[in-house]
Formats: sequence, structure tokens, C-alpha cells
Amino acid sequence: MKKVFIASLISSIAIFLYLTVMTTNQVSYDRLNDKVIEGKKVWQRKACVECHTIFGNGGYNAPDLTKTLNTRNKSAIRSFLKERPVIRTAKAKRHIKLAEEEIDSVLSYLEFVNTVELNGWPPDPIRLNR
Repeated sequence: MKKVFIASLISSIAIFLYLTVMTTNQVSYDRLNDKVIEGKKVWQRKACVECHTIFGNGGYNAPDLTKTLNTRNKSAIRSFLKERPVIRTAKAKRHIKLAEEEIDSVLSYLEFVNTVELNGWPPDPIRLNR
């Protein structure tokens, strides 16, 4: 029984390491620059993760921004970040307008996130016809 446990543990670790290597090989590190890193820092400083998700991590009160550049253009996102959006009072407190440099950084970060291959995840939501 002990040998089976050890063998399955070693197999699990090997599979995990293989999947980790395969996943990190799909990231375009050549696109990772200082502007992208600053955008991630702005994302963290402004606590965007409290409401928004990226790669499935974060809050669920606002849209997932992982592939948002596939559905919205940069100018629309820029104007959204520049002017405080018209949203409910509780959410408006968290959604302060950003400075131009911060907007550029966040857009660079979102562009980088958009380039990460997700292998079809998440799947399209099931639409119920009612």
C-alpha cells in the first residue's frame, strides 16, 4: 500500500511539473516589458481584482477582463478608465478615474494578458432560451 502511494505521488508530481512547463511555454515573454509590469502594479494598487477577474482569479461583481480586447477596442477602454463610469454608488467608490500614464500601463497589461493562449478556456456560456 505504501509503494502504491509513493508511486502515485511521484506520478502526480511529474504530471504537475509537465503541465507547468507546457503552460509557461505558451506565454509570450518577449511581450513582457516594463509597461506591462507597471500595468500589473496599477491593477494591484487600485484593487481592480476585488471586482474583476483575470484568468479566473478575482471578484465576480464585474466582467472578466482576460480577453476583453477581443470584444472592446482600446479607445473604449481608455475612455472608460479616464472618465468615471456611470455605475451604482457602491461600485463607483471603487472605480476611480486613472491618470494617462496609469491608463497606458493598464492597457499594456491587458494587451499582454490578451496574448496568453488559454486553450479554449473558459468555454462559451450556455445560453438558455426562455
